[in-house]
Amino acid sequence: MINKNRFAVSFSMSVLERTEAAKSIQSYKKEMIKPYEYIEYIKKLGLIILLFATLITVIQLLDPFTYSSGDISHLEKQRVMSIITFGLFALSVGVFYIYDAIMSRVAKKNETSEQQDESTEQKIKLNRYFVENISVVSIGRVYWKNVKTSYRKDGFIFIHMLSDACLVIPERALNSKTEAAEVADFIKMQIANNKRHTP
Repeated sequence: MINKNRFAVSFSMSVLERTEAAKSIQSYKKEMIKPYEYIEYIKKLGLIILLFATLITVIQLLDPFTYSSGDISHLEKQRVMSIITFGLFALSVGVFYIYDAIMSRVAKKNETSEQQDESTEQKIKLNRYFVENISVVSIGRVYWKNVKTSYRKDGFIFIHMLSDACLVIPERALNSKTEAAEVADFIKMQIANNKRHTP
């Protein structure tokens, strides 16, 4: 709903949308998104492999100080350790690639159902005095004097608070691109009006 002095929209954002919005947030702290827990284990496995490879590399760097010259078995041991280290680094890269591929695929598959999930639904209300964010678990109200900036990017409208918190409105929740432009203009007008009236 939109008119000259107020605006309200309800929506649920998917993990994919949250990830895309986080990439588009300009020079502010990135939004922390808790992705699907079971997929997160793949990322942790990649980190463990990478740490193990790093540990072996450190051991190899210290090893030349512990052997006597002319020791053939030591050179063979160094060669095997180098192969293992290279393999672990390659494996960790592969695991990170698999994590990204699975995360992207699952997020795309679940996008529609997540956008219709009432348990994550948000309602954002804007009027001449404040921005209100209503969710199932909380209600927050921020007066325009505490809003830093706003902009449109990549299909989202971003509203940054002075506290560096950020409200994100997906443009798909609005009826049209024209309505999205009107909402973005309304937000910018309220920010400008309150900067003029703030001592």
